[in-house]
Amino acid sequence: MQGLARRFDLSGTAPRREAIAVVAALALVLAVQILTAADYPAAQPWLVMASGLVATLTLATLIRRLHDTGRSGLWGALFLVPYLGLVLVLALIALPSRRPYLQGHPTLRALGMGALGLMVVLSLSRLFWSPYWMPSESSKPTLLAGDYVAVRLLSPGSYQRGDLVVFRHPVTGDSHVKRLIGLPGERIQLKSGVVYVDDKPLPQAPDGTFTELKAPQGPAYVLPRCANDPVGLGGSCETPRLTELLPEGRSHAIVNLEPAGFADNTQVFTVPAGHYFMLGDNRDNSLDSRFAQIAGGVGFVPAENLVGRASRVIFSAEGASMWAFWTWRPHRYFVAVK
Repeated sequence: MQGLARRFDLSGTAPRREAIAVVAALALVLAVQILTAADYPAAQPWLVMASGLVATLTLATLIRRLHDTGRSGLWGALFLVPYLGLVLVLALIALPSRRPYLQGHPTLRALGMGALGLMVVLSLSRLFWSPYWMPSESSKPTLLAGDYVAVRLLSPGSYQRGDLVVFRHPVTGDSHVKRLIGLPGERIQLKSGVVYVDDKPLPQAPDGTFTELKAPQGPAYVLPRCANDPVGLGGSCETPRLTELLPEGRSHAIVNLEPAGFADNTQVFTVPAGHYFMLGDNRDNSLDSRFAQIAGGVGFVPAENLVGRASRVIFSAEGASMWAFWTWRPHRYFVAVK
């Protein structure tokens, strides 16, 4: 029920209202059933229910996206008119009818049924995963600015050290993605770029060079920093790549342009109960748990703010818009996140 509550807070600030979600879904299903009963006596009940589910879950996702941008979920009503119109058209095509002019060609009906089925599958899948568009290079080289990532939704107790986690900022509520490094009760410190967990260093080993194009990237149009600067726009930007080994045996790639740079030497952070310590894989360009929330960082992240674990890059584009096809990165499609 908490998941429904988070999705259906229409105002963005008012108390969560699960009842609104349930009543809206039932009303929609009832309306579709009444409107189609006369013309579609053979309508499959599951299809009517599925259409209501599609609309309900899509509205839920839209509300969450609106909240992420600081807008009220009530703006979602503007989206419902064209969206429900599409669902109705597909239903008219797919469902059988007594009226000759609504019977349709069998092939067309099959296509309509297939389209509705696909919408149902996609909507149901959003109960288990959520998309995230990487705006910056804070998780480079694992995630690049412009990566469109599938995030597997997990319960708070399912996360492990080393997971690349999407979470809501404890103050602003904005979505961020960082590497989970510190568990509740542990002491975390960085010395010359090396992470210490309870006074034990996480070994780092050189792993070649990360190379990318020197050009503005992703929705935030960020320009990467390069170890071989000065590099002109369109040139080859190079950064030393390292492999960091965790106590449990897992490893992941990081980049650290300046091992003695700002925030590469920190105080000792003791992670409070019910919280986690997050670090970006791009250690010189990440406002993570090393920085206090008052300074723009994320500080310690409460367990209830965790959204899910980044599992796979679905799509990737170097440009500020995913529609700019000349900036697409086909070699990153469906790449697993480690």
